[in-house]
Amino acid sequence: MRGIKLGLIVAMGFVIGGGGATTAQAAKRIKLAPYPVDRIMTFKAKNTKVYSYPRASHPHSKYLGKNKSTKRTWTITKVVRIKGKRYGKIRQSDQIPLQHGSVIRGVVWSNLNSGYVPLSKLRSHKKIQSYTTMKKTAYWLPNQDQDFWDMPAGTVGNTSAVEYARNFAYQTIYAFQTLTTVTHHRYLNFKTAKGQEIGWLPADAVYRGTYSDPLKRELARDLPDTTTKIKVVNRKRNLRVGVAKRDGMVQRVVIVDEGSETTTIDFKDGLAVKKIHRLGDGTKTQVKEFTTPQSKVTFRRLVWRDGEVDDYAITVTAAGKVSTAMSTVAYA
Repeated sequence: MRGIKLGLIVAMGFVIGGGGATTAQAAKRIKLAPYPVDRIMTFKAKNTKVYSYPRASHPHSKYLGKNKSTKRTWTITKVVRIKGKRYGKIRQSDQIPLQHGSVIRGVVWSNLNSGYVPLSKLRSHKKIQSYTTMKKTAYWLPNQDQDFWDMPAGTVGNTSAVEYARNFAYQTIYAFQTLTTVTHHRYLNFKTAKGQEIGWLPADAVYRGTYSDPLKRELARDLPDTTTKIKVVNRKRNLRVGVAKRDGMVQRVVIVDEGSETTTIDFKDGLAVKKIHRLGDGTKTQVKEFTTPQSKVTFRRLVWRDGEVDDYAITVTAAGKVSTAMSTVAYA
């Protein structure tokens, strides 16, 4: 009996030890600044007086003004306790994007910034449901639409975009932290393979897995023994055209755009017979058989710039010749 008990203890030791190892590898909760610092706040009522320092300690501190709204958001940068009462140093809550084009977004400075208010006069708004580490996981960004932020916009007192999407699109990046808001929106924090931190993106803005060029993928899909040629139409916007040939005859033409979506045209006996559209991850969204086979195909693509839009017409013949024409139109 004593031997059996000893065996059970040893076995339990292994189980407990194994459980401990698993826990050590599990996601770890990330702590924010001590509450209420860096939280989203609103005033409970209008016309709350704000002073440069609590008058309970400095009776002649400067009067800065009154709040005019219970909807405008603020954050706390510092908390002081005076005679058993807590006061918060407030600052307007801003979400500042990066500049795109010639339009500069300004921030309207409030005269109440850096003033003090009794915490009892403020209402806290919870924004984050969970914030944890995660196993390093490969993703890739298929477009240049959303820049990276230092924290997901609106989740803490002040947030700002820190990296342009164009600098890290169309390559493998790695998620190492995850955040879910109280409204069930999930975000991922990214870094490069070398460990350089980039910033946060919505989880639905990226594809999971290592990056594989969609253009090359579709040129080769179920089409062996071909030679391929790629023409770059607009490098900054990832607009490219690829042609796959066999025995001097075009077998397939593929165009990829800024959003990593591809349009594939299959040729048979020198004529275009079928069109397939896919998302960046290869998901098929459209298949169309041409009722009248064509000896050449023309793609139209728009590239938006600051105050202008470039209209590209890209034509590919059955011989594989690619020609482009572009016109620019201003827009308000």
